[in-house]
Amino acid sequence: MLTTETKAKWSLILPVLLFAASFSFNVNAQIRLSAYMDMGESNVSEGFFMKSAITGTWHYEKFIFEGGVQFDPVSPMNKAFTGSFLKAGREFEIKGFPITAHAFFMYNPFSKLVHETNWGVIASAHSRHFFYRLGTNFRTYSPTKHFSGGDDNDSGTKSRIHENWNIMYLVGYNLKPEENEWNIGLTFTNIDNFLISQETNPAFYLHGKYDISSPLTLYAEAWYKSAGAFNISVNYFGFFFRTGVIWKPELNK
Repeated sequence: MLTTETKAKWSLILPVLLFAASFSFNVNAQIRLSAYMDMGESNVSEGFFMKSAITGTWHYEKFIFEGGVQFDPVSPMNKAFTGSFLKAGREFEIKGFPITAHAFFMYNPFSKLVHETNWGVIASAHSRHFFYRLGTNFRTYSPTKHFSGGDDNDSGTKSRIHENWNIMYLVGYNLKPEENEWNIGLTFTNIDNFLISQETNPAFYLHGKYDISSPLTLYAEAWYKSAGAFNISVNYFGFFFRTGVIWKPELNK
């Protein structure tokens, strides 16, 4: 069984390999690279936090591969690397309606004591103004050797907590069609790039983007996270602001 340290190494290496491979395949492939930063606070952040991330997508014909890594320049845990994900998907149609299905793996070393792994499947669809996602995931919390007294295999395996068949959802609306040079919209979801929240803890975020030139797009998002929105009591959990840039080179020119 892979140790926590080995998982962390591969979580860093695999997205880098994905980015490198993007430039070596057929020029008809589409590449999308994004870099962004989050700044905000939450009930568990002990004040202000800052996160930065790099994600990449390689799209060839009907196949899609994605990867990303996340770092925390400012956090109460004093950890640099805090998340990664890998996705593989394919586009298809059901009675003429386009759908994209993804399988994914996510690794989240959010603490020195406990790490999270998450895998699942999710389907995406969109219309002129609306976009949707629905899927299920299987989450495991594993204690590290710092928690289990130096044994990252035996006692850690016995102490793992599994959450199976969790529901993932997203409903979003854009004022303009997706291909417009500028857009604003609102989304309701429990999914983010490096984190999947409990079903009862959705987030709402306002998002906007502007195509400043052919390969570059600027975007910004304002996220509000709730706790127990689907329970009797709804509480504030956190807020953060995200700003970033998307680079989509046209390789087939």
